[in-house]
Amino acid sequence: MQHDIYSLGVVLLEIGLWTSFIRYEAGSGVAQLREGFGLALPGDRSQVNEQRQNNKHALEILAAHELPKLIGRKYSDVVLSCLTCLDQGEQAGFGVMEEDSVTVTDEDGMVIGSRFIEYILDKIQEISL
Repeated sequence: MQHDIYSLGVVLLEIGLWTSFIRYEAGSGVAQLREGFGLALPGDRSQVNEQRQNNKHALEILAAHELPKLIGRKYSDVVLSCLTCLDQGEQAGFGVMEEDSVTVTDEDGMVIGSRFIEYILDKIQEISL
């Protein structure tokens, strides 16, 4: 569930910025990261975790600093909450993570899923007011 929420945050960020982080080369159709967002692929296997963290940080910076100018603070808060849902500890009211893993307090992810839905519905209601 948390990976789905994180992925939703990335998609919402792309929508809010009105651009994709991926571009496709003409002719070959090979997917590559679009430049200018601070995102990169790891150079080798030993750099995968470090590059994931760097990419996550770059996305959070975009959501915190660029997105509010374009679409507003409330939308940006939702995106940031999604992007940080895999962090350790209490996550925007979604649920509590276990100390040394990325599993939620219940096995099927229902606690974090239902709290996420409640949080998003509250934010949507605030935006529409």
